Amino acid sequence: MDKAAYGAEKKPETNVPELHTAEDVYEWIDKNIEYGWLGQDGKAHICEMKDFRRQYRTMSVSQTIQQKIGTCIEQVALMHELLDTIEVPNQMYCCRIYEPDDYGNLEEEEHMHCFLLYFQNGKTYHMEHPNVEQKGIYEYPTEEAALRTITEYYVKLRGGKESPTTCFSGVPAGVSFREFNAFINHLA
Repeated sequence: MDKAAYGAEKKPETNVPELHTAEDVYEWIDKNIEYGWLGQDGKAHICEMKDFRRQYRTMSVSQTIQQKIGTCIEQVALMHELLDTIEVPNQMYCCRIYEPDDYGNLEEEEHMHCFLLYFQNGKTYHMEHPNVEQKGIYEYPTEEAALRTITEYYVKLRGGKESPTTCFSGVPAGVSFREFNAFINHLA
């Protein structure tokens, strides 16, 4: 797999107003982006996961802004790009139940969550928007403490199933859930 082919967009062309702080980024996303995804048939799916494994394709940051929707994958990529624009150091992560590259059960629910941590004033912050039960910005003393807390939350949510967490630096646009999973597998 060519990891270079999966780099993030460098500078999205957006209608985003000038943002100055991480809080501005969160507020803009909260007002403008809903949880949803665009199926390969072009249909927008808002707050529903029916046929996700069959229909889902990742969107670019520009498409996410244009469509005003995104899964955790797209929303984290958008947060990452906007924080980069205002020079706030940050890192994207994917926490999931491991599935092999060739996992083919299209009826299975997805068991993945992408999230973002950013770093300011010697502290680590978790910016969460796609998980509607956990929306907000959370402060942690260290990156390790944040990763441990977030991963433990998803292990508990998934009935105790192991949830490996992998950092990534970009989201490949136009790939299926299965292809995105394989992309993450090859980063671990």
